[in-house]
Amino acid sequence: MDLAGALSLFFGTAIVVVVAARFLAASGVVIAFRTGWGQVWVGTLLLAGATSLPELVAASTAAFLGKTDLAGGNIFGSNMLNVTILALALVFFGGKQVFQRVLPQQTWVAAFGIVLTVTAVVLAAIQLDVRWLVISPASLIIIALYIWGSRLLFKKSSNAVQPEIATNSRSLRWGWTVFALSSGAIFAASVFLTTSAADISDIVGISESFIGVLAVAFVTSLPEVSTSVAALRMGTPDLAVSNLYGSNAFNIVALAVADLFFTGGSLFGNLGNGAVVAGLFAILLMVLGTLQLLLRRPLKPFSVTEPSVLGIVAIYAIGLVLVYRIG
Repeated sequence: MDLAGALSLFFGTAIVVVVAARFLAASGVVIAFRTGWGQVWVGTLLLAGATSLPELVAASTAAFLGKTDLAGGNIFGSNMLNVTILALALVFFGGKQVFQRVLPQQTWVAAFGIVLTVTAVVLAAIQLDVRWLVISPASLIIIALYIWGSRLLFKKSSNAVQPEIATNSRSLRWGWTVFALSSGAIFAASVFLTTSAADISDIVGISESFIGVLAVAFVTSLPEVSTSVAALRMGTPDLAVSNLYGSNAFNIVALAVADLFFTGGSLFGNLGNGAVVAGLFAILLMVLGTLQLLLRRPLKPFSVTEPSVLGIVAIYAIGLVLVYRIG
């Protein structure tokens, strides 16, 4: 495939992902209300899982192709971008009191994502290249942590007082149907997204880790962005915040699943320095985002003493530069 064809496929699948993702927020609101599970749980597990399908497919496809840095760069780059986009979305669409409106349980969701990301970065940094038949102990550790954390989050969020949600009288059947159709469209488009990104990397001669952190991470994060912005516009900030931080947690599980498709040992034992650096920046950005949730004050445009919009964007940009140079 030539460069023009690869770019056309890349942007074409990106459009499909964005359109499908816009329906997820509406279905998530209906499911949260009709089942009584609440915005935190639905956002962290259901919406996060659906909007992270591109990362899951992209990382698994890249691992199958033997492009480990593309897989790792995509996952850690998406986690970097999710926090950056969340900060911008909350400022432009959330209103001045958005941090006072979100539930305190959101800090548990953020911590959930941080713990999993730290675990993945440590396993990649020590190059744990051990594999038992079809899976590595590194992946088992991550999957076990995710299951344990999900159970803990359910207990923490089950007692939360949920605000009233406007559902436009949609039924639970409508919610599940739209959720399934949107998720399926995102899943199908993600396969072509990854193969086109790999072609672009080979044709242009840019490192896989940088392509993963920048291009693939940007497009695979579009469902999270579209869904969270839609949730903020509907007045459901908890759904938006839990979706993005829950996606960061699910992304790490996606990397563990991708390990099943890598035949050259453990995926975590074959990630390059560029992917590890992206993971470190993802952790830093997530910690700053969690601090802002704890402060429960409006996010400042610029500050040297606490998280700010310009500070988060600047850290993201520095991370991209470092990954480019190292990769």
